[in-house]
Amino acid sequence: MNNNITLWGILLLLLIPFFPLSSQIPCGTSQHHAELYSSDPNYRHDFDVRMQHRNTLLENALSQDRLFCANPIIVPVAVHYRGVTGQSLNCLTDLALFQIDELNKEFSATNDEISNFSSDIANTDISPTSLAAEGTCIQFCLADADHPPGSGLTDGEFAITINAGYTYFFTDPMWAGYMNIVVASDLLEFNGYAEIMDSADGSSVVVSSCVWGRGDVECGGSFGSGTSPFGECQYIPPSHTTSKTTTHEIGHFLGLFHIWESANGSGCDNDDGFSDTPDAGFPSYGCPLMSEACGSNNMFMNYMDYSFDECRYMFSEQQAIFLNSRASEFWGTTSTKCSGTFSENDASIQEIVFPVNSTCGTSVAPIIRLENAGSLVLSSVDISYSVVGGGSGMYTWSGSLPAGQSTIVNLPAIASTGNDFTLIIQTSSPNGTSDDYIYNDDIETDITIIEGIETPFYEDLEDFNQPFPAQGATIFSTVDDDYDWEKKIGVSSYDNGFYSIHFNNFSVGNSSIGNDDWFLFPEMDITGYNSVNLSFDMAYTYYMSGSQTRSDEFKVMYSLGCSNEWQEVWYANGTDWATAPPSSSIYQPSGENDWVTKDFAINTNGSDFIRIAFVNITGKGNSLYLDNINIQGSTAIVSTNEIESLSQFDISPNPSQGYLNVNVEFEQNKQFEILIHDVMGRELYYRKQIAAISNEQLDLSTFSNGVYLISIRSGNQIVTEKIVLNK
Repeated sequence: MNNNITLWGILLLLLIPFFPLSSQIPCGTSQHHAELYSSDPNYRHDFDVRMQHRNTLLENALSQDRLFCANPIIVPVAVHYRGVTGQSLNCLTDLALFQIDELNKEFSATNDEISNFSSDIANTDISPTSLAAEGTCIQFCLADADHPPGSGLTDGEFAITINAGYTYFFTDPMWAGYMNIVVASDLLEFNGYAEIMDSADGSSVVVSSCVWGRGDVECGGSFGSGTSPFGECQYIPPSHTTSKTTTHEIGHFLGLFHIWESANGSGCDNDDGFSDTPDAGFPSYGCPLMSEACGSNNMFMNYMDYSFDECRYMFSEQQAIFLNSRASEFWGTTSTKCSGTFSENDASIQEIVFPVNSTCGTSVAPIIRLENAGSLVLSSVDISYSVVGGGSGMYTWSGSLPAGQSTIVNLPAIASTGNDFTLIIQTSSPNGTSDDYIYNDDIETDITIIEGIETPFYEDLEDFNQPFPAQGATIFSTVDDDYDWEKKIGVSSYDNGFYSIHFNNFSVGNSSIGNDDWFLFPEMDITGYNSVNLSFDMAYTYYMSGSQTRSDEFKVMYSLGCSNEWQEVWYANGTDWATAPPSSSIYQPSGENDWVTKDFAINTNGSDFIRIAFVNITGKGNSLYLDNINIQGSTAIVSTNEIESLSQFDISPNPSQGYLNVNVEFEQNKQFEILIHDVMGRELYYRKQIAAISNEQLDLSTFSNGVYLISIRSGNQIVTEKIVLNK
């Protein structure tokens, strides 16, 4: 990156893309900078000094492989509303709190759209292909304590001012130490702007009130994400009315350029300085834009581009490292200005994993993702849950969950109403004390009772009008990551179509190794059947380069009734299950010979419903493809899949208070494996064994209370027993 600031570079900054006069420009940072740089010697000197320091942070970001953080950097935010004409403080506070929540999702890469990254990278061939959609270690809070003298605010009140004379880019030392955001109803030319590489000396980011907060909060006039159809907000294109503008401008404030710009202007040789944001040369427009510039496709999904809001959802890895370094120069892992937003004890329900949209039967056993949003390790939390008009329950989770991490929690079943219902779940008493931030404790969802999809069920993925996943299927990961099952265009089993299901293990980040990613089919009505026949086509190979080999794991699972107690049909790992030769590049089937068809028969034991799931456990190996999934009910009774020569398999006591006595004996010495899974199919214990086991004690005292499955597996044969842990 050329560090010399030239007049030619400033002129390039002025060469902005053409916008209709009836629309605002997404970002005015470049224009604002060019004007000040050419007219204000003090600004010019200050900016040159800032760029020298930026280069130091940039070199640091380029030298690191990955961003690791134990505790988040806490950034206290003060919001200064400008041009308020009668809106209520309560409503403006709601807008600010929502915007803070969106900032935290976007800076931590926990926003919903981040799941598109893997498929977007694959489908657009953005280079380099090793890019990872990353989050920073930055968390924002709306300051509510330790306010500056003279602000008129007291502890317990949020740092919000209304028409208090805080003007654009006015540096007020009173507000030093905050991330100041001016929300202006009279900002007519741009959606927002900021000074690049600014300081926490009382400076501010400026955004239009039309792109602040969320669209379903109406504070009157022009406040609330383009809510006014006749005022200034009519000039905001509908594609730029979400909260992404604030993320974009804070990126500038902390030192990021647009991905096609640098301090020297625009062009393939003078981009933003990060090697993992491909040279762009010009901004992206649309959703998504797959135009090529500078020898590669534009990274349209980057927050620092101009593509539509719905398609901007990530920072690159190096950008995240840079942002973290810059923020840590102003703020630390605690803040006296944030009394409870990010404090010691904060348990949050991140999502309801099950049920999603629908379920079956007259009871429901919810599955949630519990997050530790506090700074202390979470050892326990009470979880209350209820069906409106139906049953209710209370469950105490215990374990050891580090700050910022999440875990899956299986809740015991409660009665539903037999009809459509609303499920409400709430956390309380994290670590046996009061929750320091109550605004993330509640979650609810509306659930439809279904009768179950009739069999036979067939999915060949060839209906391009259907969304993915289709026919009521769902996808989720037991651990938050950026990779999901996707619909692959141009690959079909035995070359007999155009689409398949794909999991790209090749491109996952190292931090995702070992993660379970589920593809779940909906409940199927199997009333009157004794068994289910399952078949699907599969293509897979592993990674090999020289002496290095990496492979993945794959499970076929099923649950009966509406219990969500998952059992294993087939387990594959290592290299033996590959259907094609290994590859050192991302694998794609080359013909019919790369595909095999797998068939399984499952006893249903008189159950009326069944769910089938495919589970990919990544080892950063290579690609897995599935196609032509066929599920049919049968009146045949399948012979039990017992292990030959297994003469004894006993476990006691059951229920257990934390310890199990296990006896396993074969008629002759035989290698076997011992496995323990939870009801979601996650492997919690594994070991290989040759000699018999006589009254050996297994320690389960660190497991949470609940239902588990202990299995003895030999070859492709398996015997499983259910155990209940009640400490």
